[in-house]
Amino acid sequence: MKEKDYTIGAWLNQALHQMSMDDTATEIEVRNAYKALVGDLIVKLTWDIHYDKGVLRLRLASAALKQELLMRRDSLREQLNNTLGRNAVKQIIFL
Repeated sequence: MKEKDYTIGAWLNQALHQMSMDDTATEIEVRNAYKALVGDLIVKLTWDIHYDKGVLRLRLASAALKQELLMRRDSLREQLNNTLGRNAVKQIIFL
């Protein structure tokens, strides 16, 4: 771990990885990246965020928001993966 990465989040992720809980660590990273990318308003309209084995499932409160994000799904996936620094999100499903 680099010296600049000494944050509680970085320590938590490292601990989860060391305890063979990589899926849990990745889910936390994906959730945080999604929240940072879409902003507070869309986060408030996202009822559930679930990540498992490369699939991000988002339950949205609005059909209009669902349609808008469907049109931007590929871009959102690319931005998430760029933020994460790896290809963790293979697919996004809107519920």
